[in-house]
Amino acid sequence: MTGLVEGARVLLTRQKDDSRDLALQIEALGGVVECIPMIEFQEPSDPRPLAQMRDRVTDFDWIALTSRRAARAFLHGLPLTETSRPCIAAVGASTATEIERNGWPVDLVSGGGGVGDLVDDLIAHRRIEGKTIAYPCSNLARDEFSRRAMAAGAKSVAMVEAYRVVAPMIDMGNLGEAEFDIVVFTSPSGSQNFAQLLANTADVFSKIQPVSIGPTTTTALLDLGARGIVEAQSQNDAGLLDAIVEAWEHIKKQGRTTT
Repeated sequence: MTGLVEGARVLLTRQKDDSRDLALQIEALGGVVECIPMIEFQEPSDPRPLAQMRDRVTDFDWIALTSRRAARAFLHGLPLTETSRPCIAAVGASTATEIERNGWPVDLVSGGGGVGDLVDDLIAHRRIEGKTIAYPCSNLARDEFSRRAMAAGAKSVAMVEAYRVVAPMIDMGNLGEAEFDIVVFTSPSGSQNFAQLLANTADVFSKIQPVSIGPTTTTALLDLGARGIVEAQSQNDAGLLDAIVEAWEHIKKQGRTTT
């Protein structure tokens, strides 16, 4: 495995704490890594609705968690109830891992990459009709989950802001001149902030190979004008690492390396 991405310059655009393990794996394969987060996370603008939802957690049949941040914000420090606990539904393996890290079991893991896939999986398992659902999410979350769940027969969906996603306050100074072979995107908002921060750079995506964590992020990148995106087959570090290796092979075949 050593040397699979020898010489590749890789930019990771998510939080440094979340990127540490992946960065070490890339470096072990010979890559050079820089981490510049394209999003920042903040506490909810009003913490009371989230606190109230946590206080009445046993009132819900399901808790729908679509990101690691949502899982952490909702479950951290929340004791597991032995009786009448709600079922937990997660989008992706990394969200499921975060749920378990906080001491709660996972009852359904969606194999898809977004909230629509989670609703589809709940419907497929006939576990949504007549159910009450808690949906803690970011300030940027749209109402797709709530609308589709209600249309599928859910009794109610309580949607509350669990955390805020904001653009980073960073000096992009020389980033427009920096040469990266591969840029790894792990969220639509991070993709959009990257494009916005480099808005004065001609054809932002023309000189990089984008790697996407999943379908939702890929769609955002396509909307921003990115092409030739390599999408991870699984939405976790292992999937991203495989995608980075694939992207580097593609770059070398085309002779587009910066080294």
